[in-house]
Amino acid sequence: MTSILGTQSIQHPNGTAAMTIDASGRILTPARPAFRAEKRASNQSISDSTTTAITFEHEAFDIGSNYNTSNSRCFKCKHRQTTC
Repeated sequence: MTSILGTQSIQHPNGTAAMTIDASGRILTPARPAFRAEKRASNQSISDSTTTAITFEHEAFDIGSNYNTSNSRCFKCKHRQTTC
């Protein structure tokens, strides 16, 4: 059984485009939020037996403006990777 579905775009009900298929068949998707925060300033003191928030004050890139360097918080973060 063979089926053909003809479409040029797929959208969320609120109208946000999820993907577009161009004339050559390539699937184009909107930018996916991503960032890379780095610690470049002076060393930060971390004490034993206490909880310490490490500040990452530099952004190498920030697609979607989801990372705030003033408080090292990420908005809309679902997937995280921390490398030390």
